[in-house]
Amino acid sequence: MITEINKIKQNLIFKAEADFFSQHKCNFTQSLVAYLESENRCGCCLLDNSHIAENFYDALFLPENDCYDKHLCWMKHSNTTNQNIGFFFSSLMYNLLEAFIEYKETKDLKKSIDLIKICAQLQKEILSTLQNKQTFDVSPYLPKKDGITYLHNMYKLERGVRFITHTELGTCPHISLVKNIGQYSAVIQVSDEQMTMMMGHHSSFIIKDSDDEKNFSVTTEILCAEENTVIIKEIKELESVPLLSRKFPRAAIIHASLIHIANEKEYITGNMLDISEGGMGIMSSTKSQFEKGQKIVAFISYEDEESGFRFSLEANGIITSITGVEQVFRYGLQLSLNNEEKDIVLNLVNILSGTQDTK
Repeated sequence: MITEINKIKQNLIFKAEADFFSQHKCNFTQSLVAYLESENRCGCCLLDNSHIAENFYDALFLPENDCYDKHLCWMKHSNTTNQNIGFFFSSLMYNLLEAFIEYKETKDLKKSIDLIKICAQLQKEILSTLQNKQTFDVSPYLPKKDGITYLHNMYKLERGVRFITHTELGTCPHISLVKNIGQYSAVIQVSDEQMTMMMGHHSSFIIKDSDDEKNFSVTTEILCAEENTVIIKEIKELESVPLLSRKFPRAAIIHASLIHIANEKEYITGNMLDISEGGMGIMSSTKSQFEKGQKIVAFISYEDEESGFRFSLEANGIITSITGVEQVFRYGLQLSLNNEEKDIVLNLVNILSGTQDTK
């Protein structure tokens, strides 16, 4: 079963010999790519063969990469028999073991024997997994990371999570359903537009709760483009700081927006996450030299195709906060708005909050 594969991967040899598994990846994946191109192209994932091979190797031999049923799809949707796949997979494992013995130069016979036993276990479980249905929790008996625990709770409550994909051209939010849970990662289903965006450069967010402003940055990996499933991992909660004035009603943004923030030296592009008369929260993939308290000019545009509500404005303001991890940054802005602009923003907040119709 897939759960047994993830359990086997907890063996310390995978961490202790991480250098070997890193070095052998190229040879392993080249052999698998050649096989896929000659006999067993996996059409269900809509991914290139190199991507399939690399993901398969990482899922089997990197301890912090959860193995999901979909990683085995190149076997399940084969044009050849299970017996032929078994022979081919055996040859991959044999070559790995031979390379490991040469790598150790017979200095550690015990580790070589241990790896032989582990590979035999993996092979047995993988071939048996081909006959089983998909498993939701692929690591049920292993401790999960905090972000994974949150996603698991959302699944048990039958609730989706607000997943946002960002590029320089715009932001696409989607209420995503959790499809699978691992120890370090989870599989969610995204929208068609988000899947298209993920083919290029992107940054992604999960908004946990707009009321307490907790946000998670994540990295993503496409699992199956046809099913719109992606793996989210390295789930890190961003530092929690108050971004907007509490004395004004505010609302989370759910439609398309585009923000430019500039001063005399710098210019970045982002998208609104939430807004009030007192200011707004912005997501951007750009790390800037802006500092808290610095004066800026913001160019803002927003459009809700369903209601027909749209506006654009330019306003002076200051940076009230900057939080971020790697390529995901959130900026808090306090804006100086005139009465007409405040009415526009208040109208938007009311629309998003469902308190009144579009003006």
